[in-house]
Amino acid sequence: MKYLHTADLHLEAGKDLDAFGWLITKAEDLGVNGIIVAGDLFNSDKDASLLRSQVAAMANRTDFRFFVIPGNHDRKSYSREYDYGNNVVQLVSTPFEISEHEGIHICGVPYAETRFNTCLQDLHEQPDILIAHGTLYDQSFIFSMLDDIETRYMPILPGHLENRARYVALGHLHARYIAATYGDTHVVYPGSPSALDTKCTEPRACSLVTIDKNTLQIERVLIDSAPYWVRKIFYIFPGVEERTLQEIETFLAGLDTHTSLPYIAVRGYTAEKDRTFKERASKMIEPLMQKFVQRRIEIEPQPWDVIIEHKLVRDFVDKSAHLDETTRIKLLELMFPIFNDILK
Repeated sequence: MKYLHTADLHLEAGKDLDAFGWLITKAEDLGVNGIIVAGDLFNSDKDASLLRSQVAAMANRTDFRFFVIPGNHDRKSYSREYDYGNNVVQLVSTPFEISEHEGIHICGVPYAETRFNTCLQDLHEQPDILIAHGTLYDQSFIFSMLDDIETRYMPILPGHLENRARYVALGHLHARYIAATYGDTHVVYPGSPSALDTKCTEPRACSLVTIDKNTLQIERVLIDSAPYWVRKIFYIFPGVEERTLQEIETFLAGLDTHTSLPYIAVRGYTAEKDRTFKERASKMIEPLMQKFVQRRIEIEPQPWDVIIEHKLVRDFVDKSAHLDETTRIKLLELMFPIFNDILK
């Protein structure tokens, strides 16, 4: 049996359903038996009510099943009374619901404002696939990716997953594809199939799961139609403003307009008036970014005379003055991002 695992589509009324359509087409090409949506298919319950018939029609033109659980954004979007057609299996019973599909046992845990292990305290079997929507507290990735407020949703500890199921299909973290193993349990966050925010700085993906009673194979499948954010910080200081603007121009010219969403930040210090430099930089950069579907620019220079008053910076600049220009500029490029952080 083969399943395509995705999550966090956040479909909105009035916007295209390209991501959902791509997943269906890819699933057909791969010959899967089902698509797993680990929460937040819709951006809100209102969006679900407006899009339900359209999503149901798309799902029911296929020959495979959809296994869907509620996420924190679409908690009230599913019910036995809502008609999603015959191909959509709504796993909505709390605290969990088990569905058998061609010999594969699939357990869905609808999103709840409680701890994950509380929902499963009466689950006494090991399902083949477990679907949940929440925050996995694994220090290898969680604290470098999210703000604290985002880690409050249905907290999951690694110990809650160890030997809990053969494959755990998670949703809620948008930024990137994450795979982990706890005991005999393989866990995957596929990330959102679309770049929902500027944290999505890696190619979009979903997870292909091939499973039977004896084997389990997991493959990361790239979503080649979905652009993602490419973030680049440029640091300026007196003497390299023009060169930095040229580097930005070169950087933008090298991006693929179909797969890249540029996010450019200009930091540092300028001998010009900060407003003058910002206007000049914007005038040069903005026309180059018009060709991209989405873009973001942050130009936040500070006056040079502010930072040079600090003794640490002044001593460094004075002691490097005897170096040749090329070496001095390289040193300044290395040090000013550090100064920028120290002197915040």
